[in-house]
Amino acid sequence: DHPVVLRLQQFITGFLRHNKWSLCREREIFERSRRDGEWFMALYPQPGGMVATRLLEPEQITRPADEHRWADVIGCQEPYSFDFGVHTPDDDTETVCGYFVRWKTPQRDTWKYFHCARMVHCKRNVDANVKRGISDFYPVYENLIDAAKLVRNTAKGGAILSAIAMIREHPPGVTQSQVETMR
Repeated sequence: DHPVVLRLQQFITGFLRHNKWSLCREREIFERSRRDGEWFMALYPQPGGMVATRLLEPEQITRPADEHRWADVIGCQEPYSFDFGVHTPDDDTETVCGYFVRWKTPQRDTWKYFHCARMVHCKRNVDANVKRGISDFYPVYENLIDAAKLVRNTAKGGAILSAIAMIREHPPGVTQSQVETMR
């Protein structure tokens, strides 16, 4: 019943409601972590100390097109690494400084840099010094591709076979004109 605890609970409840956490966010994060091997959540400060969360697609986190310009914009000291869209010192991949996000639409190509304090990145199936996560399906990926090809080819083969009405075999020595006459 302490006032600080009650105020903190109000804030947490507001955060969960504002970000639709209990409706679908937690389940989606879990599914993304398994499927993609990682998930990214951008944090956007809101009035009153609230934070809005937005999930980003893994393919949006990518190496910037013009690394030298971005290095100047964010004021990073060399040597640096922007591999896989994750900004780290060149010699320390565990110290993440930020992330490069690309929104590509038919109208425009937009880039944004998120400082590490404004991004939550959870990666799976890799060691701490690896910049990006790996899907749970990675070990069997080739098998899944082969299985998909097999199913597709079997379906196409079945469609071709079902399109053939019949095959008539004539005894040896029957000529083309005799077959035509029979028809």
